[in-house]
Amino acid sequence: MAYIFTYLLVTQIKRNDLKIIVILITLESVFIFIEIFLGETTIFTSNPDYRSGLSFDALYLIRPFGLSDGTNSMGGKLVIAIILLDYLWEPSRLKQFNKYFLFLALIIVFSRTAIYASLLHYLIYYIKVAKVRHKLLKIFAFLAIVGLANFTIIDIPWELITEQLNRGKEDGIDLSYRDVIWSDCWRFITSHPLLGNGSSRYYIWLSTAQMYEHAHNSFLNLLATNGFLISGVYLLWIFSRQPLDNIKITLPIIVFSIGQFGVFWGISFMDIIFLYLMLEKPSKYSSASIIRYIKAFVINAKSRRQDNYV
Repeated sequence: MAYIFTYLLVTQIKRNDLKIIVILITLESVFIFIEIFLGETTIFTSNPDYRSGLSFDALYLIRPFGLSDGTNSMGGKLVIAIILLDYLWEPSRLKQFNKYFLFLALIIVFSRTAIYASLLHYLIYYIKVAKVRHKLLKIFAFLAIVGLANFTIIDIPWELITEQLNRGKEDGIDLSYRDVIWSDCWRFITSHPLLGNGSSRYYIWLSTAQMYEHAHNSFLNLLATNGFLISGVYLLWIFSRQPLDNIKITLPIIVFSIGQFGVFWGISFMDIIFLYLMLEKPSKYSSASIIRYIKAFVINAKSRRQDNYV
């Protein structure tokens, strides 16, 4: 039922509404810089996740998250803002500055899944949409210079950077208990494949962390709560209605939702934006529209040729 209301809300959204959302997220990002200056995770000291004593040697322990309830929520907002900014605004210096500002805020928030999703967005955008090959050459040149400087002049602390991304874990990749959570979630899904647990949430008890955790994966959570039957119908409905050209926009959100509980909450901020971007009609000059035009042109040409033979 919640997904139906989400769809009804999406039908009422205008592009200007999305621009307002980007502006609001940008304003919230200002608090991220204020919090890192104060050395606190949030300005709300009553928040259970409030911490102070920020250390740049362990950013993964104390990370500011603006006015949100946590780093993952703030990271998800920043991913949405970065995507919307590129697809809604015309190129300008202000847009370029805002892009750098939002991505820097994301680095400070240090939500790894959000960082990876944003990098994927930039890769898709510059290759498939912006088609600015000279910018890609500049990026490769910059990386080459950084690599050369690392071996000759500058001693870049790659080990420290890797340690931050891996949250101080020396052996293997730190998944923040996701390997345990996903395994338990999948066992539950296979035990209740048809309808899941019949609720909107699935939690497991982590004895090592002494707390309950959600699935940290939108698709696993959807299967655990609704089973293969309802989940299959819902996924088939939304993905079958998605124009081909919109995949480049929604793919980073899907990637984010594989490592976090991003979409499929029901009526939520990310669900509304995700569904809007999925169902939005592609522009007149989108790649999908051009492909359809070419196919139609070829078919018409063949039919005219056959008519001439007749």
